[in-house]
Amino acid sequence: MAKFISTTNCYVEKDGKYLMLHRSKDKDKFPGVWMGPGGKQEAEESIFQTCVREVKEETGIVIENPDLRIVATNNYPDKNKTFLVFIFTSKYKSGDIKKFPGDGELAWIDKKKITELEKLHPDLKWHIPILLKNKKEVIFTYNEYNNKGEVVKHNIIGE
Repeated sequence: MAKFISTTNCYVEKDGKYLMLHRSKDKDKFPGVWMGPGGKQEAEESIFQTCVREVKEETGIVIENPDLRIVATNNYPDKNKTFLVFIFTSKYKSGDIKKFPGDGELAWIDKKKITELEKLHPDLKWHIPILLKNKKEVIFTYNEYNNKGEVVKHNIIGE
């Protein structure tokens, strides 16, 4: 049976741009990949609390009232792990971007140019266009990855 891991990603918006994390090439997980800030849910918190906490921890930025937009099931059969990724958008509230050595670099990227980034996390080629539609309903996706980190099965429900 696969181990289920609950995580969040948040795309913080400011001036028509999303805050993106370009992960360090030294990281074990997703080296050199562009993705939204986020991380694992703690047992004592809701996914909304996780989202707010992870954005603050990884960026120094404060957000409030994040909007849940996508629930992605990312299955890695070779690792016997399935990640439930709760993907949010949120408006920037306050704070300055802080550097966290070893994590990677943060950058404000034009929302419409994100899918053009080299080494974008594979599921974002589907997820970013969904986020750009600015609809409020929650979309569900399923992504199955091979041992090279490539999506080999993909499904969108509710679009």
